[in-house]
Amino acid sequence: MNTDSQGLRRNRILLLYFLGVIVPGFFLGYMAIRGIRGDKAIREKQVLQELSLVSQDFFRLMNDQVSELTAITEIEKDSSQSLVFVVRKEVESPIIVVGHRMMFLPDRYLDSTENHEITGDSELAWDMEYVRKDFKGALNYYKQLAVSATNSDVIKTAWFAQARILKKQKQYADALVCYDLIGTKFYSHRINGLPAGAIALMEIARIKLLSGDTAGTVRAIFQMADYLLHPPVNCGQDPMELLISDMADLRKSITPLAKESNVILKGTDSLISRLNPFLERSGYLSGILSTIDKYVAGVGNQNFYLPAKGYRDWLIIQEDSSLNKKCWMIDLNRLSESKFPAIIKKYDPGQIYSYRVTDQSGKLLYDRVLDTDRQFLSFSFPAGLPPWKLEIRKNPEPALAAFLQSGAGLPVIFLIMIAVWLITGLIFTVYTLNAEIKLSRMKTRFISNVSHEFKSPVTSIRHMSELLKLKRVRTEEKKDEFYDSMIDQCDHLTYLIGNILDFSRIEEEMKKFHFESVNLVDLIENIVAIYRNRLSESGLTVSFTKENAIPGIIADKDAIRQVASNLLDNACKYAAAGKRIDVNLTSDSSEVCLEIKDYGSGIPKSEQEKIFERFYRIDDSKNVGIKGSGIGLTLVRKIIESHHGRVELKSKMGEGSSFFVFIPLNN
Repeated sequence: MNTDSQGLRRNRILLLYFLGVIVPGFFLGYMAIRGIRGDKAIREKQVLQELSLVSQDFFRLMNDQVSELTAITEIEKDSSQSLVFVVRKEVESPIIVVGHRMMFLPDRYLDSTENHEITGDSELAWDMEYVRKDFKGALNYYKQLAVSATNSDVIKTAWFAQARILKKQKQYADALVCYDLIGTKFYSHRINGLPAGAIALMEIARIKLLSGDTAGTVRAIFQMADYLLHPPVNCGQDPMELLISDMADLRKSITPLAKESNVILKGTDSLISRLNPFLERSGYLSGILSTIDKYVAGVGNQNFYLPAKGYRDWLIIQEDSSLNKKCWMIDLNRLSESKFPAIIKKYDPGQIYSYRVTDQSGKLLYDRVLDTDRQFLSFSFPAGLPPWKLEIRKNPEPALAAFLQSGAGLPVIFLIMIAVWLITGLIFTVYTLNAEIKLSRMKTRFISNVSHEFKSPVTSIRHMSELLKLKRVRTEEKKDEFYDSMIDQCDHLTYLIGNILDFSRIEEEMKKFHFESVNLVDLIENIVAIYRNRLSESGLTVSFTKENAIPGIIADKDAIRQVASNLLDNACKYAAAGKRIDVNLTSDSSEVCLEIKDYGSGIPKSEQEKIFERFYRIDDSKNVGIKGSGIGLTLVRKIIESHHGRVELKSKMGEGSSFFVFIPLNN
């Protein structure tokens, strides 16, 4: 095969690779990029609309929560409201506090005044207790008074006096019973401006401490701290600060408890630590109440966002037909902690979205964020709600779910197709390269084999020519033998050269056949006779059998001669020494069959199809040293196929091989 043919084949492979892989790859890549961009734009638009609807749901539920709070006239224990009050038009005491979450109220808003005058004999009781130290007489007096009095304030004062005297007498058990009764009976009353329940618990704690009952002291302080965090009675600021200070001093006097009681002590300290923030919060709300006139001066319903000192409150004012104004002070910090999780859980149970709520300065108030690498879409709270922002985004979907969405999988399909095309191109290229490398190796071996085959007859002719020139051949008979041998070697060279030239022409599709009527019997007999003479000294015998009537065929006589010669030459090479070669010629109504059979080692089944490939030779230790170019059988098949015939092989290891050439009669 010449260089031009190899270049043509290479160019054809490159063209196929370009058209079959590169061009479709670019096209699919372009379509994938367009699809991804288009899909991304559609998805972004869909997500924007979806997040907008989600934010509206959030704001609607938030507004519902605020509406529920403003419908409540009293503050529940876990309510987000800090204060509920009514401002009445044109009355002496315009502000009525309906409910609050405060430790104390300003004195002007306390609901009643206390009358602590007991009876006209109060000076006598005072004299017995504090001057004469007649504790027994004073105690009896207060007991009778507690039974006979009808005024609740007098009864309350009498009970406190009894408990006080019992404590002075160190009758601690009776004093504790008395204070327990006071704490139960007057839990939500005041005494001397102080919450009666807190005073009773304080005294119980002191008595427990005097009795050496440290654990009981801690329990009483724990109950008192819980009482002050949820005061059931309105008190002023000074009494509350005094109680907290006294309780803190009492706590300092307690030494660490035994290991098993430390849990109670830690719980007590935790409650006490919450009192000062509660006290500060109450002071802040008292300041709002003191300046409430500037907020309610307007007409109609109003809302005010009041962020100060770390507090965030929402003052909602609603005016009725009588121009009275109902006011709700809602603790937004508490609202965001208690309501936001419930709101979000209600309409997003599957955690599809991530949320953040920030105030007007950008400070984070609440978040439920499942991933941190993506940007949020921001929505401002609508009018009627605090000036905050809701930041929301959709959480990443699983890859399979995103792929199955409508339209989302098209770019992926294009990318998969690109990958398939590239892999196909890679396989095609690797296969082609391997085939070219294999072909190159075969060509190298072909050149080596042909050179070796050419070398033997040329060397033989040269040797005999030199002997004849030097007149070392004495007899005419020997000279004739040399001349015949030289002619035979020249014929062999002609045969080899013809094989190579015909193979090249057939590969390049330039071979022209001259079809004519051919007497196949005469042609085969002539070829067999030549090989008989050639093999006379090798021990191989060539037999020829035929049917009685073999019709003529239309064929290229030289090409058929070449087919028979190649098959016989192949049989001679691979037939075992001392065996024979059988040539059989048969026919039927449609075709003529030429069979050439040897009795050599045979051809493995896995190699039987490969031996017809160009330059292919079986790598077998038994065949080492056998000459051959590797194009003989390829040439046989191509010539017979050009005659519209076929070549078949039957071989069995150890028993030889049979080649069958079928040539149609009506060619």
